[in-house]
Amino acid sequence: MYILLIEQLVYKKHFYFQSVGYPLLFFFVWFCYGTIQTLWAVDKVGSIKELYYLALFIFLIVLIIRVMSSNFETKWISRSFSGIGVIMILVCIFEIMTERHLGTSRYVIEASRFSGTDYKAATGVFYNENDLSFFLVLVAPFFMVRMFSKKYGIAVLNGVCLLAIVAIIFINDAKLAFLALIFQGAAYLLISKKVKLKYALVSFGSFLLLLINLLMFTNVGSAFKNILLTLYSGSNLHRINLYLNGVYSVMESWFLGVGPGNFKMHIHPQFDTGGNINPHNWWIELLTDFGFIIFCLYILFFIFMVRKLWCIYTLNIKYSPLAFALLLSLVGFILGSIGPSSLFYFWPVWLLYGVILGLINFVENQYPQQLIKKSIYK
Repeated sequence: MYILLIEQLVYKKHFYFQSVGYPLLFFFVWFCYGTIQTLWAVDKVGSIKELYYLALFIFLIVLIIRVMSSNFETKWISRSFSGIGVIMILVCIFEIMTERHLGTSRYVIEASRFSGTDYKAATGVFYNENDLSFFLVLVAPFFMVRMFSKKYGIAVLNGVCLLAIVAIIFINDAKLAFLALIFQGAAYLLISKKVKLKYALVSFGSFLLLLINLLMFTNVGSAFKNILLTLYSGSNLHRINLYLNGVYSVMESWFLGVGPGNFKMHIHPQFDTGGNINPHNWWIELLTDFGFIIFCLYILFFIFMVRKLWCIYTLNIKYSPLAFALLLSLVGFILGSIGPSSLFYFWPVWLLYGVILGLINFVENQYPQQLIKKSIYK
């Protein structure tokens, strides 16, 4: 960060950020609006803390864009995400087999609460299972896109890693993360150029037919009905009340938002949240804390990333596989982001934003704008 500032201010080196100018402007507006919100935030210390981290996240994104603005090899980005994913899978297997966890896990931090229980789960380097499962959803596409590699060994290795991710999420009982993986798989089959459309449709149709048969003619259907009957009880009811509480709070603030990090300060007694004070939904967290304006701008920012990645993927250049993996990560993000208790301080998400914007900026500066526009309107 300091080197970047010195290059900009002392040596007057200017870098081209115009391709991602609007997203960077959005982050600036986000920070400024959050600063104004401290005027009416109940917990001003919490607001300042969140704004401090937001500034760090913005610097991280700008730094990644700067690093990727020069000539770089996309294989190192893919290898980084895949390598981190493999390390995390190995840590998870160790946890599940030995029931021993790292010091960051809630099973260590809250050891007295879980003493005497025989509960095998994995948390990796994160606090709980939902955070880990969401992270695995973000890295899973980097294994998906290489499953059909021409090199048999690489294809098998990536397939095994993907199966391991599915197994870990299943063991962790992270339902939303599991659904996110299913959506990613469906998107891969329908979008991937390595899988012909007719085969994708047949595979997807066969999967739906199998699912219907399981629900209608086996005990799985009865179990699913029981799950539906319990949706409005226990932790699921608490989650729904948290969402309703967030919507009520933002309406109470005239859609301006309650302030950065202030969701927990606006838990209303008419909503039984079971003692939970975290939103457990990134979309509700963003809407409640920062209000309707920032929420709408964020939706536009998200659409911008999806649209640009789709364009790069359809260009059929060497950066297309990376764009496809990042696009599938965003597909999983939509549902997976509902799992963790709070997502603002989740560093991997901001890293993902930085890599996506860095790729968009690099490709649009390397290739003629006419080609990019042609891909957009194809």
